Amino acid sequence: MDTMTDRIQTMPNKTNRSLIVGSQKLFQANNILTEFAIGHDVYLFSYDETLSLTANTKALFRDLLVYLRESYDHIVFMGYGVDCNILYGMCLDKNLYFDASVFVNYEEPYQMVPHRVHNLLAMKESKIYSFSTKGNEKRPVEYTTDHQYVKSLFGNIRSKRLAKEIFGCVVYGAYKQNYLSGQPTVFVQ
Repeated sequence: MDTMTDRIQTMPNKTNRSLIVGSQKLFQANNILTEFAIGHDVYLFSYDETLSLTANTKALFRDLLVYLRESYDHIVFMGYGVDCNILYGMCLDKNLYFDASVFVNYEEPYQMVPHRVHNLLAMKESKIYSFSTKGNEKRPVEYTTDHQYVKSLFGNIRSKRLAKEIFGCVVYGAYKQNYLSGQPTVFVQ
């Protein structure tokens, strides 16, 4: 018997839109929305550090289900810091894979939880783009498609350059497009 996520993953693409599941911290502090101003629905989530990764994942997945029933061309995850670990919970617990994932200043979770599914992500051909603004040029996550250090003032994520780098990796790399087209981006939450 197939699961809900199996059905979600096999639906045909009909919308000519993409869904971005993004960390509220990242979007509030950056120009990413300006770069992705066309052809996207944006769902912002907040990671509750008092809850476990599993609890955060369940809450996000429950809220996302109504949107995942839509047939998006692409589904992209964008996380900041510890929020990035939601991606692993989505893969392990909910069998939901993203076309592309963006990690900005990735941090290990505070609580000891199983979150290492890098080999699983690699098998599903999900692209993970890792960015660091804090001078960490070392690749923090295995199996990343690309890791970039984006120089910014005091390691701040408020950077037009960071937003442009994220746009380039997602649109050129994951979408295999040169530009975005369609209706203006909207928040769906």
